This record gives sequence, C-alpha cells and structure tokens, in this order.
Amino acid sequence: MIILIDGHSIAFRAFYALPDSLATKDGLQTNAIHGFLMMLNRIVQDYQSEQIIITWDVSKITFRNELYSEYKSNRASSPDTFKEQIKILQKLLFKFNIPQISEEGFEADDVLGSLSKIYNKLNKKVLIVTGDRDSFQLINSKTNILYTKKGISDVEVFEEKNFVEKYKINTNQYVEYLALKGDKSDNIPGLPGVGELTALKLLLEFKNISTIYKNLDNLTSKLQEVFINNKEILFLSKELATIKTNLKIKIPNVKTKDTIFFNDEVFQNAKEDILNYELNKFLTDRKQNSSQEVKLKNLKISKQIEFVKEKSIVFVFENKKYFVNKSKFGEFDSLKIFSKVISLTSQDFALLEGDSLNIDTFTAYDCLVFIQDPSTRPDNLQNIAKYLDKFTEINKKSTIEEYIRFFIENFENISQNISEFHKNKIFNYVYSKIDFPLLKILSSMEKIGVHVNLSKMKKVSKELTLDLTELKKKSTELSKRDFNLNSPKQLAEVLYVDMKLPVLKKTPKGSPSTDASVLEELATKYELPKIILKYRELEKLRSTYVDGLIPEVTSKNKIHTHYNLFGTATGRLSSEKPNLQNIPNKTELGQSIRDFFISEPGKLFFIADYSQIELRILAHLSGDSEMINILKNETSDIHSETASRIFQIPIKNVTSDMRRKAKEVNFGLIYGMEAFGLAKSLDITQKDASKLIETYFNQFPKIKGFLDEVVSNAEKSTYTTTLFGRIRIIRELSSSNFQVKSMGKRIAMNAPIQGTAADIMKIAMINISNRLNKIEGAKLLLQIHDEIVVEVDEKNIDQVSSMVTDEMSQAADLLVPLYVNTRLANSLANFNK
Repeated sequence: MIILIDGHSIAFRAFYALPDSLATKDGLQTNAIHGFLMMLNRIVQDYQSEQIIITWDVSKITFRNELYSEYKSNRASSPDTFKEQIKILQKLLFKFNIPQISEEGFEADDVLGSLSKIYNKLNKKVLIVTGDRDSFQLINSKTNILYTKKGISDVEVFEEKNFVEKYKINTNQYVEYLALKGDKSDNIPGLPGVGELTALKLLLEFKNISTIYKNLDNLTSKLQEVFINNKEILFLSKELATIKTNLKIKIPNVKTKDTIFFNDEVFQNAKEDILNYELNKFLTDRKQNSSQEVKLKNLKISKQIEFVKEKSIVFVFENKKYFVNKSKFGEFDSLKIFSKVISLTSQDFALLEGDSLNIDTFTAYDCLVFIQDPSTRPDNLQNIAKYLDKFTEINKKSTIEEYIRFFIENFENISQNISEFHKNKIFNYVYSKIDFPLLKILSSMEKIGVHVNLSKMKKVSKELTLDLTELKKKSTELSKRDFNLNSPKQLAEVLYVDMKLPVLKKTPKGSPSTDASVLEELATKYELPKIILKYRELEKLRSTYVDGLIPEVTSKNKIHTHYNLFGTATGRLSSEKPNLQNIPNKTELGQSIRDFFISEPGKLFFIADYSQIELRILAHLSGDSEMINILKNETSDIHSETASRIFQIPIKNVTSDMRRKAKEVNFGLIYGMEAFGLAKSLDITQKDASKLIETYFNQFPKIKGFLDEVVSNAEKSTYTTTLFGRIRIIRELSSSNFQVKSMGKRIAMNAPIQGTAADIMKIAMINISNRLNKIEGAKLLLQIHDEIVVEVDEKNIDQVSSMVTDEMSQAADLLVPLYVNTRLANSLANFNK
C-alpha cells in the first residue's frame, strides 16, 4: 500500500486539536508538530505500507485563482505559530527521510490526485490521509481515504462501498455535487439556491450536470431559470472543485523501510533534532514500530542484593524502592548497593537515606527536571513520565510493571537529558549550590517535626464550634428557616427567593451566584450575607487549621510537614500533609492557631524574617535610584515614602489611608496589577487608579522600564530568570488568547522577583543549616514564606541569633541591604515573648 498524506490539512487539524500550551522547555510551540507525528506514527503502526509520501501546498496563489480571483479569498492567514511549526516539521520530515512533494501553481490535492492515479496505473493500492472532503472524488477501487473527522484521533476510512452508502451517489459524481452546492470553505460559488439535499436529488435523477442541462424541461420553472442564468458560474465551480490527476510527478524511490521508523542510521542522524524538539513520544512509537518494545508480560521483579556497577535509575513506588538500567531491573533495600544512581524521587530518598545523597554518585533527576522547567512539578512519577513523554499512557492507575517498562524505554532519553543539562553552567549552579543541598535539609526538617500543644488545639476547636453554632442560630433567625449554610443552592433560595435580595451575578449555568464577592457586596446593606461570610471564614479555619491538624499530631505531640522542593513554579517551597505555609497570621484567631506550635521545654524559637524582601529585589533588579535610596535606610517606611511621592505631600502629612493605597500599589505592581485590578482593590475609579500608577512610575521611572523589559524579553524567549539564573517558562505568552497572554505578562513581571526571593531564602537556609550542625541543641525547624524558625537551647540564643541574622542578611549581594526582623518566642504566635 502507498500512503499519501495531505500535509497542511493534517498539521492544521493537529494545531487546533492540541493545546497551544504544548511547547518545548525553550517555549517553542509544538502542538502541530506533535499532533502530525502522532498521526504519522499511528498510520505506520496500523498499515503495512510500501511508501509514505507527504504533499504540501506551496502558496495560496494557484491556477484556480487565475480562473476565479475570489477562490479561497475568505480564508484568514494562518497564525504565525502555525507557519513556524510547518517549517520545522518539513525539516524534520526531511531528516526522517520521508519524501515530500509540492508543485508550484497547484494545491496539495492536485499532487495527491496525480500520485494516486500514477500508483493506480502501477496496480498499487493507495490510502490518502486528509481532513479535506474534496478528496472523496479520488476514491476508486484502488484508492481509499482516511478522513480525519475531528482533531487527529477521530477518523473514518472511506472506500467506494461505504461512500455510496453514506452519500447515495457514486464517487465520480462527488465533484458534480461540490459544483452544484458550492463550497463556502473554499469560496466556490456553486449554483444559487441549491444546497446539499437539492444537489443530491438532482444527481440521483440525472447523474451529472451535463445531463441536467439536457433535461431542463423536467425541472421546475424556478430551477430552470437558475440553471440557465448561472451556467457559466456552475461550470466554473466544477472546474475549481475538480482535483487535477494529470500532473507529471516523478515518483520518489524511498521506501517506508528506509525511513526513520525502521532505519537505524536515519534515526541516529535525526536523534539530535528529536531530542531538541522534545519528541520523546516519537522515540517510544519508533521502538514499537521496530518491535523493540519492552514486553509487560512475564516481568519477574526480584530483589537485588548484589552490588550494581552499572548506572541505574532508582525510584520509590508505593513505599517500595525499585531500579532499572540497561540490562536489569528489580526491587532493592539500600542505595549502598549502587555505584551511581539517577533518582526520580529524590525527596523520598532524602527522607529514607539522606546520608547516601552524595552529589558525585547521586543524580537528583527530578531536581534537574524542575530547574529546566519548573511548571512540570516533578514530585511524582506520573509527572516525570509526562515530562519525558507528553503523550504517555502512564496514569494514576499505572502498575509498577508499566513504570518499569516506561523507564527502561526512556533510559537513554534520561541519560541524554542529564548530559545536556550539565553543559549549562547556570543550570548546574542552581542545581549544585541551591536545590540539591536543600534536599537533605528539608528531609531533616520533616523528620524533626514541630511540637504542638494538643490541649490548646482542642480548646480552640470547641470555641470555634460554639461560635459557628451561634452564627447558624442567627442565620436561622434572620432567614426564618433552617438551611445548610454550606449549600450554595439552599443559600441562593434563602437570599433570592425568600428574602428577595438583588441578584448581582450569575453562575456559568445561569443560577444566582453566592460567591464571596457577591456576599461582600450584599453585606454592605444586609445582615445575613455578613453572617454567612463570617461563618465561612470560621468554618474554613476550623476544618483546615484546627480539626484538620489534630489528626496529624503524632503520639509525641508533633506535626511533621512535608516541604516540597518542587511545589511552585517560582521556586518557592510549598508545605503539605499538612500545609503550614498558609496558617493565617494577621488576625487574632490566626495568632491563636500559630500558638499551637510550641518549642520544647528548655528551648525557644528564634524567628527571623526578611523585611520587604520583594521590594528590595525589585529595587536591585530595576536599579531605580529613588527606591534604592529609600530602602538603604533601615528606619524608612517604604510605603509612607511612596505615599509621600505619589500624593506629592510631606511624609509627615501621609495618612494611614494614603499609606494603605501606596502599599497596594507597591505590591500590586510586583504582581502585574493594572488599573482595573487596583481600582477594584482600593475601591476607587479606574481613572483614579490609572493616575496613581502613572504618578508612581513617574516617581520610580526605572521600575516601569524594568517591568516592560522583563515582559518584552519573556515574549521573545518565553521564560524569565532570577538573579541566580533559575528560569520560569511562561507558555501563556505564546497563546493566541488575549486573556491567557495577559496573564502571562503578569506572571512575567512577578517571576524574577518572587523567584529571586525564593533563591535567597534557600541559600540562607543552606548556610544556616551548615552552621547549626556545629551548635549543640540548635536545629532549623520551619520555613514559612519569608520566615525562618530555629529551635535553640536558651544558653545558645545569642550565638544563634547573631549567626542566623548574618547569614540571612548576607545571602545575596544586592544594591540595597537585606534587613532581617527577629524575635524570640515559645510559640509561633506574635504575642509570645
């Protein structure tokens, strides 16, 4: 069988079938490339082919435009990201030794038709792969169409028999059908007033257009008039719709066996491009085509006890440790039996065998993946598999046998990725100086845990339960009915049906909304929404930070949180099981919850946090002299100083409201806030918000220049970098969706600032931990946002206080000092001394 593929048609289907977020780690959009090659792989696997040929359109101008200038004039130009991918795809196919043919002045359909006829004359069967139904006219006893109905996975094969069953006409009548009804997609006019049903009826009765003209007397007077008055346009439509089958095309002599699918030499020549465009799925499918797939059946997993000299991949699955390498696989107990390992679940191994994490023998592959693409979040095997192969069938239900097979098949890819990673000096610095050393530190913090006062937790739980009961009682009194306060449906009935409050917003399904923003607005005039908001706030705190924490308390009255090194795309640590990063801090109840966490007898917490670190980083990165001068003075209040400048008044006249607004501007701009968001946040008009932002940038001119430059550079490269070189890929910037791209711009403004703050905190933690190891009774216990908590014997407080402050303030060399606020306490609450 000869397989002919309509290149642009299949690539276009792929482009719109797969998300535009599908991109390489360098931000190159690859959805059309991936989708096209997925289809190509599928065809090779499903059909025994002698040859595969790709046909392409050369340009929009063909002989049909000379016949009819309006032909396809209704079509918009293809997106630039699509055009860019087509060029890459064509180069890849050349490397894959897959023949590609196009003819100047003609469309790919004409090449398909001509090739099909040539091969039919040679008594060859042909399968045309296309998403264009015009090709149905080419169907005959030796040529079938594989038609992509939707996307690239929903396909249907048309041969003569099932074509007739569906359309009721023969394939040689299809071009007549197209001419009669016209084709809006190609701007072929057709016969005015004749649609699909009329066209089919006429052809079933008269066979073709010529016969219709011979039998005009048998038509209605209206149809007769249409045919007589539009004869010229009808025959033009037929000529436009007819695919050429007489082009003189030289048949390529490349066979399918000579292409990348079966030829190892071709594969080796194309391997660099495959890895460069992250086409790992292509590698897997090639192995399947070449019958090199690792078989699932009869995988006998035995425990390895002898020393393994060969470099091996290790990972934890369902609390058991496994390894794979080029020659064997199995379960094992200790990392000590391996000469060199590549770890896929390094955070687990840090917890289980922290002492074995030697950077010379232990490669934390998940760290490497995170540094190359922080959006991957490689904290589980499924995410790592998705990183290696975006289209892998690995999922939450996958077995250990499936993971073993997958990692054996991808052993070479992983090794190649590591090799490429180590060629990048900046990536290597982030890995060796920041993320890798932090693995053991975070593991140690998890093992140590933090003491809690269980009796306080239970007491606050009872108090909250009483408060919630009282709020429930008040809500019943006001609504004059008993209802579930946690049910949006029941609440909507009470507010909008019973109490007839105004409907301010509706849900996507059209129901009256009861979300927080609506309740906040209603609460300014009505009592019940105010009570509901308070109830939701207290219920969230009770369920998450009180009753939710109690089951996490061990028999030794400790809570052991897990710090995830790969928790956020900016590089900030996240905390889970339970999450201690989001404990409320600013309210009295929040302080009561922080009071649960206590130091051991005879010890105290030394708590140190960075003062306005993100603004200091912004000042450094932007080089704005005004902000630098303010932040150099430890006693300066940046928000009051900002208020003084943007409201153009002496600092002594700055009111608390002015300071609040200035603070909102300072932090809002870091997160890419625009006039609309600032207006909403400050409850002012958008015009006033725009004026505030304009005045702010006039006072701090280099900040605007810096933020604009960050966005501009990120749009070109699709990533941002921190002061230390950590990247954040922002795929949203390559989106054609305005809202998604705008979100990408906001992310770009914030990522270098927040990411640098995260790196500084990690560096401080590493340096502090190294020095704490030499101080008896002192240990790094917690890290919460910009805050470090060290537990220390009372006798060593002065030594630890000085050391921690020094290390935090010297973690980075900025144009402004890093100031650190410190306090001693016997719990995390601010009211403790």
